[in-house]
Amino acid sequence: MPAPPKRLTLSQKDIVRAYYRNSTHRTLKNTCAWVMHEFGITLNRSTVSRILQCTRDYSEANIDAAAAMLSRYN
Repeated sequence: MPAPPKRLTLSQKDIVRAYYRNSTHRTLKNTCAWVMHEFGITLNRSTVSRILQCTRDYSEANIDAAAAMLSRYN
């Protein structure tokens, strides 16, 4: 059985940002719990904070998935 992924993809990061914008309970702790429930990935609050601070939107970008995984902190 393959291990679950340890990093969020660019599209998952966009989903996290959208969840945070649309959530009624906007706390980093709640967002971390939601990420664990949705994606099965445990993130620290500082990591979620960094994801939320990023203003880049990759939803319209045509990025090869393999190339996107080359950079650790997208």
